Amino acid sequence: MVRIQPVRFKRDLRADAAIRGTGCPSRHGTCKRKPTSMTPIASALHRLPTMFVFTRKGIPEIAVQGMGAIRESSGATFSNAAVNLQFITRSLLKPWQFIASDVGSHEAFLTMGFASHSAQPAHIEALRALCEFSGAGEQDLICPRSWPLDPVAATAMRMRGESQARILHPCSGKHLVMLAACRRHEFPVKQYFSPEHPLQKRVFNLVGREAGERLEWLTDSCGLPVAAMSVDGYLVLWEKLARSEDVRVVDLKSLWLANPRLVGGMKRLDSDLMDAFPGRLLAKEGADGLLVVHTIPDQGDESHATCFIKVAAGYNPAHLGLALISLLHQKARSGSLTRTLRDLLDYLTARQEEWVPRDQDLLLPPFA
Repeated sequence: MVRIQPVRFKRDLRADAAIRGTGCPSRHGTCKRKPTSMTPIASALHRLPTMFVFTRKGIPEIAVQGMGAIRESSGATFSNAAVNLQFITRSLLKPWQFIASDVGSHEAFLTMGFASHSAQPAHIEALRALCEFSGAGEQDLICPRSWPLDPVAATAMRMRGESQARILHPCSGKHLVMLAACRRHEFPVKQYFSPEHPLQKRVFNLVGREAGERLEWLTDSCGLPVAAMSVDGYLVLWEKLARSEDVRVVDLKSLWLANPRLVGGMKRLDSDLMDAFPGRLLAKEGADGLLVVHTIPDQGDESHATCFIKVAAGYNPAHLGLALISLLHQKARSGSLTRTLRDLLDYLTARQEEWVPRDQDLLLPPFA
């Protein structure tokens, strides 16, 4: 018998120093919702349901587990697992970090403030403009030195003998926007990433108040504080974002809709989806298997919906698309889809051959 040893996680000293959300007390405003009882992700990931299986001549070969949920504007929620699952928001938190930064402008290059960019030419051009706007540059950033996410751009850099740079990190735009916010609001630029910094406290207050539940603040791989929350709490964030008339939220959504390729890049699922459905949805990838897709009401849809995906095994572009197919397929079997979600399922299904390995077949739930 193979014995599975329990995993022990090393404590992050910076994370230990972070302010931990307290849900309803004044630090995060007044909650109207009872704090959600969350399932720790370390104990839940291995128990997530199978979202799809690759088979070879009918024999299962690969099974991919994950969490999927859809919340409609009516409040009705479909999910394949309990929505009290706690997850680390990673780049899915960027829209609220951008809102809290409140840089007071809506130039196209500010889209980089909530992007997870691939460091392709359009991104580099926008980052240059953002550096000028913020008065900051490579020397001011604390995100790790990186190669571009785009493998073509990374290979070209290596062939030219160039080195990794902080500005090439997928989160560099968020850092530059925060530096711009520090100057606008007269916050100290030094230690802008610290949980004790006034800008980060603004983020904590905004997210804690809007999610309405107890949050835990950790340190993301880019060096900034990041929230752990329940899937339910995250869907609440989106519900409030969808209904908000706050000028900062309106500017965010306008930038998002107008600049889909800046949000991710070429050959990125989130950008592909927004290009395929202009004006009909917002999409955002997050590190380690996260995806959110939010549909926008139009003449054919009177309601909006938010789709959430967490793939247990982490980031794989093909797996994100297939997990979304699985979620929409299961929702369609159990009830109706909005027009945009039906169109989205058709679009993804037409692309699924790109994501299924050669000589294998895709098997979706329910499994016999």
